[in-house]
Amino acid sequence: MIKERFRQKFDERYEFRLSKELDPELLEKLQAKADDPRGHIVDLIKEYLIRRGRNCALCGQHFNRRELSIDHRRPTNEDGRDNIENLQLLCRKCVQFKGHGTMLDARKRMRATKKHRE
Repeated sequence: MIKERFRQKFDERYEFRLSKELDPELLEKLQAKADDPRGHIVDLIKEYLIRRGRNCALCGQHFNRRELSIDHRRPTNEDGRDNIENLQLLCRKCVQFKGHGTMLDARKRMRATKKHRE
């Protein structure tokens, strides 16, 4: 019960959101249409990324699909786009650790402190 409430709060806080303008290259790779429901497109993105591997892009550990979240390498608030090259899978701990920064910043902080792996 407590785990489920935590998971729900986590999902709400770190939920992956697509931009208003969808990248045409992304839609083409996913064989999706711009008028498809956003939830369906997000599911297609996750499925596409999982086919490339189920490892967290930051810590490198292997996870099942429910434990991985879609994340932007370069955040949209720093001009990151919703294209497949800017999207990755991270485990829940690494999503929290990375926050709204870039992967480069997260890797620098990871090298400085290994505490997020504990």
